[in-house]
Amino acid sequence: MRMTVITPQVELWRIENGFANTPHRHEHQYQITIPLYGVCSLSQERAAFRLRQGEALVQHPQEEHCLELPADGGLIIFQVHREALRAEEPGGHSQETELALRQTFDAVEVRRLFQTWASTLLLSDADTLAVQETEAQMLRYLQRSLRGSHAVREDADAVESAPWKQRLAGRPAAAPIAGKIADPQMALVLEYMHAHYTAQMDTDSLAALACRSRYHFIRSFKVLLGMSPYQYVLFLRMEEAKRRLRTGNASVTRISFDLGFASTSQFYRQFAKRVGATPEQYRQG
Repeated sequence: MRMTVITPQVELWRIENGFANTPHRHEHQYQITIPLYGVCSLSQERAAFRLRQGEALVQHPQEEHCLELPADGGLIIFQVHREALRAEEPGGHSQETELALRQTFDAVEVRRLFQTWASTLLLSDADTLAVQETEAQMLRYLQRSLRGSHAVREDADAVESAPWKQRLAGRPAAAPIAGKIADPQMALVLEYMHAHYTAQMDTDSLAALACRSRYHFIRSFKVLLGMSPYQYVLFLRMEEAKRRLRTGNASVTRISFDLGFASTSQFYRQFAKRVGATPEQYRQG
């Protein structure tokens, strides 16, 4: 079995029940091979390795490697563009860091995260904001986990104490008012999102409005509102969808496209997940 999650800078593979490939190199990508169970045999630059659960190995760009996975084994592979793993330094500069050859991961956590990332991209129908946020989550996880790489610190206390913390499950509170946000750049972002939430949005453009890098913007947004920018856009869309279903006669198809969903099926999935009923059921009472 093989499953793949692909974003512009990351390819994430889950392989089970046997696999083998021939020696090859990646021109501009790191590869991080993480066995989930069983034993994976890997050859790298003519050196042989046997990896067990959570015993990861890093293949740097240009390093020749191949692997063999038995029928009773399973693994996850990250293939990441070298530029994406550069350490961000003060002043906006970045530098490439040498990753340690051997790494250790929590195989159970990696498997859970793969399911989360794959589900998000499936539900979003490759929405630009969802793809960029999912990619940022994958890169942040790697930067935090890899020895020798730049560590991204998460301020859990700040997230828990976020003044506008919202939960998408159940009945979310009203959307925060941009004028009540102390940070003027983030207030500007919220004003823009409220005005354009039915259109496709780009994380880098929102980050530029906030005068932050992509990663710092997503982190700051979650601290402030308790959800990611993409989740907040969905929150706004769902609130408007519920209003239109309660007060108007527009078809579900019309509502879904008016609110910027790529397809009616995407709208159905997101609505059912967040509201707990289909649009028709919600309209009926």
